[in-house]
Amino acid sequence: MWPDEPHLDNTIELRYRKGPINPVSRFLGGLSHDDAHLGQIKEILRQAREARGVNGHNS
Repeated sequence: MWPDEPHLDNTIELRYRKGPINPVSRFLGGLSHDDAHLGQIKEILRQAREARGVNGHNS
């Protein structure tokens, strides 16, 4: 959640990136990281449904 008055001039440096990144870049990077896990989550849910004997998406 963003504060009412975010300090968008703050930056950080990450060891695996060249140069500083600001809060917007950090937030968007987090969203991208989360999105990269959606396939894993879908597969976990499929396996859980299979283990419980539930077919389809009616759980």
